[in-house]
Amino acid sequence: MRSPPLRLGFCAAALVLLLGAVQTLSTLWWRQQSEQAFWASMPADTLQRYENLLAQHHADSDEAELIRYHFMRRHHPPVLGQGLWWLFMAGSVALVSSWLAWRWLLYPLQGVEEAAARMASGDYGVRSPEDAEGELGRLQHAFNALAGHLQRLEDERRELIASISHELRTPLTILQGRLHALCDGVLQGHAREHRRLLDQVVHLVRLVDDLNIITMGQERRLLLHPEKLELKALLSDWMELFAERAQALDMHLHFMAEEAWVLADPDRLRQILTNLIENALRYAAVGGEIDIALQHLGDQVEIAVSDRGPGLPDWREERVFGAFFRVDSSRNRHTGGSGLGLAVVHTLVELQGGKVIARQRPGGGAEFVITLPEFTALSH
Repeated sequence: MRSPPLRLGFCAAALVLLLGAVQTLSTLWWRQQSEQAFWASMPADTLQRYENLLAQHHADSDEAELIRYHFMRRHHPPVLGQGLWWLFMAGSVALVSSWLAWRWLLYPLQGVEEAAARMASGDYGVRSPEDAEGELGRLQHAFNALAGHLQRLEDERRELIASISHELRTPLTILQGRLHALCDGVLQGHAREHRRLLDQVVHLVRLVDDLNIITMGQERRLLLHPEKLELKALLSDWMELFAERAQALDMHLHFMAEEAWVLADPDRLRQILTNLIENALRYAAVGGEIDIALQHLGDQVEIAVSDRGPGLPDWREERVFGAFFRVDSSRNRHTGGSGLGLAVVHTLVELQGGKVIARQRPGGGAEFVITLPEFTALSH
């Protein structure tokens, strides 16, 4: 496919050649007609005299020149006619070239300009028609991709604001109501009531901390303190903290590990594992089993946390790490957490040079897999 500028150049050149050919043919035709009219317009005696001059090879004589001047000049195209012809040719080239330039260059750009103006006013659903080819076609496609990306960001921003407002409103409303009741003497201050108020404050603090981690992590401003860690020992100690809770929920934790070294922040790594196991305990209690596996995968270390719960719908595997996302939208923060745990996991794993994915576990359930660079691979 030729690009619009190249096609415009070809068309303009072809137009000039066509008009030049027409002008040449018309000039030849006019000369032929003038020649015939020249011979037909001379009187018999003058014609005889002119033929004699040509026969005697005196075509350049003054007499022959005078005959040609007198009888041929009246049949030459007038100067004004020639000027109008060239003006017509130039105008035709200009008009056709302008139309081609507008159709192939300016019209697609005008569509992009109008779409950009609407997008600047806040209409992120606008799209430019992709009716051009070459560079302009790629420009239209890139603009539409940008508009789609901005629309997704705007939708996520609005959803995030709505989710934050909802998450903050509930504990703040509880705090406000119960504090008013305490101030009015409707409730009596005692340890149990103070504990309820403290729980709401703790929830607010955790919510703000999680949001701060996600925001600072996206801006690459979160401070980490990486150390050389032996993951098998760290995970073994961390599993004991969840064993009692899992037993209370009639669940079993299975831990399989190989010795592996990584360079990571131990506190952030514990936070990652806590969020994943808390998520499994909360959503997969009906399954009864949670597996934590640590193994080598080339020059990577893989940590997999899997359960035998209801699993993830296929269309939600990519969205599960979004802020305030819950697989079951009917859950609230009491039954499904704040919806920030997996977003925090995704942020902290990427900050430490790793990746995390969510997928269906073979045989049913959900599986979250973290890969981190092995420390020996980093040292080489």
